[in-house]
Amino acid sequence: NKQFGVESTISQKPVSNSSIFEIASVSKIFFAFAVNRLVEKGLIDIDRPLFEYLPFEQIQKDERSKLITARHVLSHQSGLPNWLWGGPNGWKSNNDGELLFTPGTNYQYSGEGYEYLGRVVEKITGKRIQEVIDEEVFLPMGINNSSFSAINKLMPNIVVGHTGDYPMFWDLNREAWVAGSMYSNTMDMSKFMIGIMQGKGLTKESYKKMFAPQIENKEPFLHFFGGNRQWHSLGFELEDTPNGRIIHHGGNNGDFQARFALQLEKKVGFILLTNNDNGFLMDLALQEYLFSGRISN
Repeated sequence: NKQFGVESTISQKPVSNSSIFEIASVSKIFFAFAVNRLVEKGLIDIDRPLFEYLPFEQIQKDERSKLITARHVLSHQSGLPNWLWGGPNGWKSNNDGELLFTPGTNYQYSGEGYEYLGRVVEKITGKRIQEVIDEEVFLPMGINNSSFSAINKLMPNIVVGHTGDYPMFWDLNREAWVAGSMYSNTMDMSKFMIGIMQGKGLTKESYKKMFAPQIENKEPFLHFFGGNRQWHSLGFELEDTPNGRIIHHGGNNGDFQARFALQLEKKVGFILLTNNDNGFLMDLALQEYLFSGRISN
């Protein structure tokens, strides 16, 4: 576990093990893990239309919306755009509530789909999403300094995002949204990665199902590890490279960038949390070092 740089260019406080970062869309894999646990427990049917649990009012005029399942959402096959009405950050799109395609027939990355599934999970469990994450992910993995909102416990250690050398003082996420609001540190995320490597929290069969390819992503610019083919599983991205399959997910909130990546066969992985908009450069360097074949064991 290595730390470099500062929490803020103003305070010059060095980054430490306790520094808390926004992990952006890497949040999705924690929520997806929780959903896979609920599926294993029989609390949600992964292939039952979500409409039967909770209708999505804004898209009900499109009859195809009644076909969306948890499987479609977790693998980004719901037909929903990334955001319908502007998403949690407030910007608006031109989408008028119609799906881009029939669920299960194509790939389109969608935070909106994850938010819909989050509301369904709250309806089924009768619990707020943070409570579900606590019970299904944080507790079994021993995670205790992370949250899907900026709770008081974490506030003293939340770092400042930067564009170049300039600190960006945006409002903190006070409400949990499953697609991208999680705050964490490298220690907690390491516990999650090691837990996955050890097979914690799910049966072997459930792990097999969670990591099974669901749909191929044929956009070459999204092939992060130099592989020829990439798929989405039930929450994770999969990329086949000459040196094996990489299980990963990235996150980009602009001034915060993150990557979670592992190779199960070799039990090699890395977690990258940055509070700068050029964090992708370190991401690329770690990919090259760990997954280029230079490490064989």
